[in-house]
Amino acid sequence: MIKLYGMTLSAHTRKVQSALLELGLAYELVVIDLNKGEQHNPDYVALNPGAKTPTLVDGDLVVIESNAILLYLADTYGRGKLIAESGKDRWQTVQWLVWLASEGHGPLSRPWYVKILFPMIGMPFDQAGLDKSHTDAQVPLKILDKVLASQPYFGGSAYSVADIAIAESVFLSQWGGVDTSGYPNLSRWFADVTARDAYKSSRLPQNAS
Repeated sequence: MIKLYGMTLSAHTRKVQSALLELGLAYELVVIDLNKGEQHNPDYVALNPGAKTPTLVDGDLVVIESNAILLYLADTYGRGKLIAESGKDRWQTVQWLVWLASEGHGPLSRPWYVKILFPMIGMPFDQAGLDKSHTDAQVPLKILDKVLASQPYFGGSAYSVADIAIAESVFLSQWGGVDTSGYPNLSRWFADVTARDAYKSSRLPQNAS
C-alpha cells in the first residue's frame, strides 16, 4: 500500500491527499507531527534528507516534494486523469506546477505565515509585514485570474494536479486575510475546486482513504 508521510494540517500534505482521493487510491497516512519536530527523526530523514513533508513511499520508490509527488501519482495511476497524457494540456499542467513552486506559492502563502503561523510560534504580530504580504499576493492572483479568463482549469480543459496545488496556495492566502473576491475568474474556479469531494475530504483528520 502507498504510504504518505505528513500531516493534514500541512497544505503540502493536503494536496497530495486530495490527489490520492481523486484517483481512488488506498493509502496509509503516517503522521509526521511538525509541531513535535518528528520530521527530524533519523528514520524519517533517511527517507527525506531535507526533513520536510510530505514524503510518498510506493513499494521501493520514495518521492519527496509535493508537486513531484502529484506528477508521479497522476502519471503512474491517472491514465489521463489529473494530467493529460500528451499535448498542450499536459504541458500547461507541468508549467503551472513549476510556476507555483518558483513564483506563486511564496507570495500566496506569506499572508498565512505572517498572520497565523508566526504568532503561533511566539513571534510578535507584524501589521506592516501583513499589509505588505497582502500587496505582494496580488501579483500572482492577477496572473491566475487572467489565465482563467480563457480556460476553466490550469491544466487546460480538465481538472489537474496543477489545480490541486494552486488551490492550496490560494487557500493559504485567504486564511491569511487576503480578499480574493475581486478576481471573478479565480473565484469561479476556486468554488469549483473546493466543492469537489476529494478536496473536502482532504481537510479532515484521517488515517486512510
